[in-house]
Amino acid sequence: MFSSATRRVAAAAAAAAGALTLGLGVTTATAADGDTMAAVLSCAGNLTVQVNTSTGVVSGFGNLRCSAAGQPLINSATLQLAGSAAGSGSVVQTRTADRLTYNTGQSTTLNPVTRTFVNFPGRTAEQGSGSTSGGLFHPSRLADSGVGTSSQTGVIRTFSLGVYALSLNVP
Repeated sequence: MFSSATRRVAAAAAAAAGALTLGLGVTTATAADGDTMAAVLSCAGNLTVQVNTSTGVVSGFGNLRCSAAGQPLINSATLQLAGSAAGSGSVVQTRTADRLTYNTGQSTTLNPVTRTFVNFPGRTAEQGSGSTSGGLFHPSRLADSGVGTSSQTGVIRTFSLGVYALSLNVP
């Protein structure tokens, strides 16, 4: 049986994944004090994350379609991430430093970003959070979620999120 914390993360990730498949995306978040935060950037697309289960090294890449408040020229971005992982089996947690690079050449640095991947039979759900550490839209908070699949070849575990959404939010 999973711990209550793991069950809460899995339920939240599954709910977010359900919202994503309906096309609702991630547009707002809630601050720790309960205040609603406004999205300054909303993106959707795909994300692939690879975890070396032997060393714990994480790398990843995503292609996103975006809209940004006050930045009408931004319409896409790539997401690159690198860091470490903990856990195995049905729950894997990552801690990464990420860079969003927009079609305009501008970028946002995010560090740290924590993501939890929960595997269900035939599907994987992900939910993450973090903070910007520089660049466009700093300071803001990251919220992301996705759904997809996972596979393993040798020591490389790959999470392929075909439905992925990311938002940067400010209070």
